[in-house]
Amino acid sequence: MRKRYVMLTVAALLLVLAFRYVLPLILPFVLAMVFSGIVKPVVSYLHQKCGWNYKVSVTAVVLFTVLALAAFGIYIGVMAVRQACVCLQQVPVYCQSVCGMMEQACEGVDRVFDLQMGQSMRFVESQRDSLFCWVRDNGIPEMLRYACGTMQGMLKFAVGGFTFVLASFLILMDEMGSRVKGIYRVFLKSLRKSGLAYLRAQLIILFLVAVILTLGFGVMGSECALFLGIVVALSDVLPALGSGFVLIPWFVVELLQRDYKSAAVLATMFVVVTFLREILEPKLFGTAANIKPLYVLIAVYAGVELFGVAGILLGPVGLIILRSLAEDYVVG
Repeated sequence: MRKRYVMLTVAALLLVLAFRYVLPLILPFVLAMVFSGIVKPVVSYLHQKCGWNYKVSVTAVVLFTVLALAAFGIYIGVMAVRQACVCLQQVPVYCQSVCGMMEQACEGVDRVFDLQMGQSMRFVESQRDSLFCWVRDNGIPEMLRYACGTMQGMLKFAVGGFTFVLASFLILMDEMGSRVKGIYRVFLKSLRKSGLAYLRAQLIILFLVAVILTLGFGVMGSECALFLGIVVALSDVLPALGSGFVLIPWFVVELLQRDYKSAAVLATMFVVVTFLREILEPKLFGTAANIKPLYVLIAVYAGVELFGVAGILLGPVGLIILRSLAEDYVVG
């Protein structure tokens, strides 16, 4: 038994190393193998049932799928950027509202603690000035470094996308022979029932949640409904609370401001999203849905610490893979 636990620990370390160092190098090829397995039936149908040349079928399916996904991604990206700009234009309005609420809060503190009127506000303003100085000295250089990193990331994404398309062609054309097929079988056998199943289910749920939230923010009259829907949907990955991490405080603020329509819409969105997860998770996740929320939270935190934003998904995927290994080799 001790030997099995040692093997499981070694497997966990190897998994972390693989996600951190190996996955970025082979990701386009992994995605190409998964993509090829998905579209292979369509290629076979065009070749066998419609009488198309096999290479023509492969070319048509790959190009159509890639162009359709690219067009959809560009459309969503442009809409999100436009709405993000609208949100940025509204920042002064939000700041003015927050400043008004802060002044009222400071006046309340002065009265409760019998302070000189304006003392709390002067303290807040001194801290605000310190914050502005920090942003000027540190924030702007960080933004420039982030912009350079974003440009490098876009270049890497373009190279990875080209590699993905070319690898998909080669795999479907069977230019890589039985070796790719063997790797593909091993890959699917080890991950389909665990990691990939979780990833697929999580993406489906995130898409549906983003649609629901976008519609809800549209009903509220927000000019950046799509942008807010995508951003808040990403918080739904968090275990237990999910999108409530954003929607519940927002709901309280709207109640305090007596905007009951917006509060009702926010409450409805939270209830609908919660029920959606309760209904879909057992069907899409299968046994993965039985993992305790605390363990998922630990996996998400560890994933973010190790891999950045991608760790939100990679952490739980790694946890599910380790659980599958434990069930097969430790418990079994």
